[in-house]
This record gives sequence, C-alpha cells and structure tokens, in this order.
Amino acid sequence: MFLDDGKNLFRILSVLELKWDSALRHANPRPFHALSFRLRGDATFVHDGTSSHVSADSIAYVPKDFEYSLDHKSEHLFVVHFEIEGDPGLNDFFSVSPDDTQLYHYLFRSLFDVWNRKRTGYRYAASSIFYAILEELQKELSGRPFQAHEDKMEKVIEYIHKHYCEHDISVSKLSEIYGTSETYFRRVFQQKCSTTPLKYVNRLRLKYAEELLHSGYYSVREVSEKVGFEDPKYFSRFFKAQKKIPPSKV
Repeated sequence: MFLDDGKNLFRILSVLELKWDSALRHANPRPFHALSFRLRGDATFVHDGTSSHVSADSIAYVPKDFEYSLDHKSEHLFVVHFEIEGDPGLNDFFSVSPDDTQLYHYLFRSLFDVWNRKRTGYRYAASSIFYAILEELQKELSGRPFQAHEDKMEKVIEYIHKHYCEHDISVSKLSEIYGTSETYFRRVFQQKCSTTPLKYVNRLRLKYAEELLHSGYYSVREVSEKVGFEDPKYFSRFFKAQKKIPPSKV
C-alpha cells in the first residue's frame, strides 16, 4: 500500500468534484493514481472478476493502470488524481469507511477549493491538505488492529509519541497505562508492534536525534538531553551502534 512507510512523495495532478447518474460503465487504465471520498451513492468496482463495494462516506484508492468496470447509483464524490515519485508499481485497490466522515468531508472539500481557486502558492497549500488526508488515513488504517483490545494499545502508542523524549518513560509506566503487568504488556506490545517497547521508544529518539544533529544547532550533549538520554556517553554508543557512525560525525 502507498501508505506503508510514509516515504513516498506525491504530486497532485487534479482535484475534481464529480456527480453522475446511475450507470454501468467500463474504465480504461489511467496513467495516474486516484483517491476519492464519496459523499453520496454506492458503487461496485469489478476487477479481474473480484467485486469491491464502496458506500457513501467511504474512501477508495484506485492505483495507476487499474482496469475495472463500475456499477454505481447516482453519486457525488471528490477525487484526487496524483503521481507517486519513483512509480512503486502499486496494484491493489482498497476502500475504507472512516470513523470521522465529517473530517474527511472537510479536508477533501478544502483541497478541492484550494486547488481550483489556484491562488498564489496553491500547489503548496493543496499538497499540505493532501498530506493531512494521508496522515489521517494512515492513522485510520493502522489503528484498526488495536480495536480488539478496546483501543488500549492505541492509547499507549499515543502516549509514547507524546513523551518519548522524557527521561522517565518506562515499561512500568506504559504497562500501567495499558492496565496490566509488565510481562503481559511486553508480550502484547511485541505481538502488535513487532518490536519491544524500549526499541520502539529508542527508534523515535534516534530519528529525532538525527534531525537535531543535521540541523547543526546543538552539540551531541544537548541532543542527548533533548531526546531523553541522561548519559551523553551512552547516547553516543547507542547512536554509533545503530547508525555505524558517531553522532559527532553527522
């Protein structure tokens, strides 16, 4: 999926508001990707004999060069046509019914308005809104595995992302938020995130440390303090072990 790692760069080609009456039609492959938010009307996409139903208030992604037929009722939608840098060769259609439909309605409407008014700097403004849509969509999709545990793990993840630079963040604190023993929490976290809580925290710290070091504004000691390491020497050893170069060489 084009949202998997957040490293893809996107270039918007057009943002359209479409309204159609009921129809059964064939769509030829198009040399761009499409992301739509359906305000009204259901539709069924058929590709290689597989049917995918998309209802009102749903988001659908149609990859580049995707051939399909479409059976739809009277419908109204916003659609963004875009390119992905490097052409990752994606071929999987998907749709999702988001929890907060009003948010997506607002974002797609704003994107449509900004793009089509074409005021000075509109491409930057439109790209900003589009990335906000992708951010919300990625959170929507990645959050779903946690729902079986009543979103308790999602609450822990949110806490980590807000507090990972603090010295006193600990497995003990995280397991307390989750509401279970440290041993059980470690096991569930490993199952859900494919890593340990400490490695998850340190991965965030490492990424932020790289950004601070590249900025040139801070010393290694200052960066160590800002990302949650009390001992600069330990931070330097950790950084070198992960990045294969000492932080002073970044």
